[in-house]
Order: sequence, then structure tokens, then C-alpha cells
Amino acid sequence: MELQKFTKEQLIEKVEELSMNLDKSTTNEAELKAKAIENEMIIGELRAENESLKNEVKVQKESTDMYKEWWQSESDKLAKVKDSLAAASVVLRAITNEATK
Repeated sequence: MELQKFTKEQLIEKVEELSMNLDKSTTNEAELKAKAIENEMIIGELRAENESLKNEVKVQKESTDMYKEWWQSESDKLAKVKDSLAAASVVLRAITNEATK
């Protein structure tokens, strides 16, 4: 582009056009920076939420493991009671058989 070929009015228009483009570019850059900051904040919030959920899962797993251990303990106790009742039943049958002879 040869500036000598432009009239004064054309040069003024060109400068105004370039100035507007520069303003738009500056505005776009500021908007992009604001969006980037907003995105970083969102990422931070999501990471915090993710960490919170991980901790919640860990607590739930520990609680589930404790419940499983308790349930197994109770199940073992019931198995012993069942075995004791079966043994008592055998003894009672033997006593009943002896008594009825």
C-alpha cells in the first residue's frame, strides 16, 4: 500500500479503521484474559469438588469396610450359636432315646 496515493481523507479513514481494529483487538484480548481467569477459577472449583468427592468416597469405603467386618463378626457368632444348638439337639435326642428305652 503506497500512502502517497491516498488522499488526506482516505488516510484519516484508514487510521480510524486501524485504530478501531486495534481497540477491538485490545477488547478481545481483555475479554480472553477475563475468560481465562474465569476458566481457571472454574477449574479450581472443579478440582476442589473432585477432591471433596474423593474424600467422601474414601469415608464411605471405610464405613462399608467397617460394616462388612461387623457383619462378618455377627455372622461368625451366629454360626457358633447354630453349631451349639445342633450339638445340644444331638445331646437332647440321645437323652430322649435313653429315657424312652
